[in-house]
Amino acid sequence: MLLRKLEKSKFKFWYLKRFVINKKRHLTVSTSMHHMSHLDQADPIFNYVFLSPIFDSISKKDYQSGFNEFTLRKALEKTKYSVYALGGIELKNIDKVKEYGFAGCALVGAIWTSKEPIESFKEILQKCR
Repeated sequence: MLLRKLEKSKFKFWYLKRFVINKKRHLTVSTSMHHMSHLDQADPIFNYVFLSPIFDSISKKDYQSGFNEFTLRKALEKTKYSVYALGGIELKNIDKVKEYGFAGCALVGAIWTSKEPIESFKEILQKCR
């Protein structure tokens, strides 16, 4: 059953790339990954990928990171993807995301669980500049 789903997904990606993306160059295709080993399997269809959770999730309490700094740095050095950090990203650890070698980051919990989401967003934006 799983093999059948994978084959269907590969066909969908092939179709998407062949008949849609090549004709509409303004489209961006991304995916989320949860294991560093997936970063070795570069598929040129993706413009970038998310890797998560880099830190323990803020919005999903039982969603904890299984990554460590050393292996993250090594994986990010080797991969052909532009990798964006996701999961547990907040003002206090944004600097680590850059140090590890990520292309950028995406935030969810740090903004939406904040008592002042707009202010949180502005602080984070300022720190990223």
